[in-house]
Amino acid sequence: MAIAFVTMVMKTRSGVTDRTSVPYSASTAPIAAASVRARSRSEPRPPPLRGVRRSRRRHPFLSGERSMRKVSLPLAAAIASIGLFAAGAATAANPATGSFNVTANVQGSCRVSATSDIAFGTYDPADVNATTPLDQTGSVSVRCVKGIAANVALDQGQNGAGTCAAPARAMKEATSSELLAYEIYSDSGRSSVWGCDAGNDVEFTAAASNADTVLTTYGRIPAGQNVGLGANFSDVVQVSVTF
Repeated sequence: MAIAFVTMVMKTRSGVTDRTSVPYSASTAPIAAASVRARSRSEPRPPPLRGVRRSRRRHPFLSGERSMRKVSLPLAAAIASIGLFAAGAATAANPATGSFNVTANVQGSCRVSATSDIAFGTYDPADVNATTPLDQTGSVSVRCVKGIAANVALDQGQNGAGTCAAPARAMKEATSSELLAYEIYSDSGRSSVWGCDAGNDVEFTAAASNADTVLTTYGRIPAGQNVGLGANFSDVVQVSVTF
């Protein structure tokens, strides 16, 4: 609580000017005023002068004494309030400051951003590929939020006869329904079949959120298959990503 000291001037009955400095605040103002009035009343009245006729007229200054008393306390309060306001304004921080929070969440996600077909080309089971398999590659591009560990699985295709753990893929000719067996591997040596089981899918950890992870699909058509003529052997393989 701020307290201001206010000097109160008052004419007593004995004609003595009383100057009193009292602490002023909203709670002490009534107490201070009562204290000054009590001091004025407690002084003895001077004895009347003999042979001197007391005039009934009062000095203009003394006639306004009572009204001056009435306005002195409100005036002092106003002066004290102005002083406290000025003192507060002098100590206010400049510039004024504040703060606020900025928040966000990064959602984990993955998507298959691109795929590249495995286009084997011409397969000749009676001559060139009688003993030599036909190899070709493709790719699967996956984009995940940085740090996510993802698993990429390939199903058996539309003509598979195996299981996710042991796929047996085949391409089918559009008009004759001939089947041409093939397989997809996750390594260049073509020793690990890429399937849709926890034991044969491909796992990776995303290094960047704004770049693809490119996984190569290594395809092979085994040599010497007993298959008839056909120009349109094909299959469709589905890619799934879990994270």
